[in-house]
Amino acid sequence: MQPRTNTVLRTALVGCGYIGASAYLPQIELCPRLELIAACDSVGDRAAAVARGRSGVSVFSSFRKMLAAGLELDLIVNATPVPDHEQVSRAGIEAGLHVYSEKPLAITYVGACELISAARARGVRLVAAPDSTTKPWFDVLNRLVESGELGTIHSAYGRISDNMSSDGQFRSAWYVGPSGGVLRDLGSYQLTELTALFGPAASVTATLRTVVPLRTIAAGRVVRVESEDLAVVTLAMKNGVVATIDACSSDGAWEDPRLEIRGTEGTVQIRHSSSDTFEIVSRAGGTRIVSVPTASNSWCSGVREFAEDIVTGSGLAMTAEHAAHVVEIIEGSISASRTSRSTELRSNFDEVALRPRG
Repeated sequence: MQPRTNTVLRTALVGCGYIGASAYLPQIELCPRLELIAACDSVGDRAAAVARGRSGVSVFSSFRKMLAAGLELDLIVNATPVPDHEQVSRAGIEAGLHVYSEKPLAITYVGACELISAARARGVRLVAAPDSTTKPWFDVLNRLVESGELGTIHSAYGRISDNMSSDGQFRSAWYVGPSGGVLRDLGSYQLTELTALFGPAASVTATLRTVVPLRTIAAGRVVRVESEDLAVVTLAMKNGVVATIDACSSDGAWEDPRLEIRGTEGTVQIRHSSSDTFEIVSRAGGTRIVSVPTASNSWCSGVREFAEDIVTGSGLAMTAEHAAHVVEIIEGSISASRTSRSTELRSNFDEVALRPRG
């Protein structure tokens, strides 16, 4: 894209809960391309807490009132709960603003496509987390896969798990509602990573289960869970690779996410922690361990790269089309689990656009 004339993007943080305040706010403050001028949250004094001690930050309890307030905004960081992503992003786009959305882009593939069309019509940028494709470890993995050392890649496996009741997620009714679930949350990471590596999926089969049917949420209220807390999803990629992910939010404790890529000449296992550690075993190179340091400020840092790309045209290894493909996979997985049949997928995205630069 062409660089923007202004070098600083006036930014609104919409959604000032755990992810907004703990992840995106620090990234906004670290980025010289972003200036926070508004904080918005419909819950209590969350927005006021974000604005406290920060000069020039207006506080709102409604994003529609914020958009109508006449602020000179350039960009919205959409860190609202999953059920609100689409309406907040749509309102921002219609107001002529760039939008960086938390995952997933929308609840339905149709909704994701409508957002993309609206952004194109308004001439604004739209992307959605996760930002795995911008990370150094993904660059290392992608180069290894493309080097041929592993031979012909035939399969891949990813696992991610947590006991989500320990960090506040299950204190929110939306997470256990029909628009929540582990696949839209944790599963989005590895669906994004595996499709970025191997291209679009042609079809999906899945088994989704609710392991813990009742959860205690805010104020000790017990609710019935309407979404999955265990998802096992198998993708038949258009290039022939078979990829499986296992996502669970009812395990006893957090476990570092893992990926394994298998080829005719070798395998690589990746474990994410303070250093992203690769164990590479191949006929050509034997067994070796490669560690890629993870920056302490890397959580949700994709929003900084998004801003840099808008201002300078530096290039960004994230696209809304890829995010929409992940939404279609999630929607297809839910259908496949309900019907016990494979779901055919129709979306595509530009794989080259997701390759790290340099």
